[in-house]
Amino acid sequence: MASENSKLLNTIFSNVDMEQFKVISMCESAKEACAVLLNQHEDITALNLNEMIGSHRNFELNY
Repeated sequence: MASENSKLLNTIFSNVDMEQFKVISMCESAKEACAVLLNQHEDITALNLNEMIGSHRNFELNY
């Protein structure tokens, strides 16, 4: 599970700009990073976030 989280977190880090990266760089989980991004950018939906992450994995947010 930790390996999967690391892969997802790396994917997220690779697909955001430097300002967003600064905001989420201290996140320890992909779910935490997604929550921060969704909170920062209310116009981003979970679906858009899944598309940004790409086909790496179907990532579901369980809130």
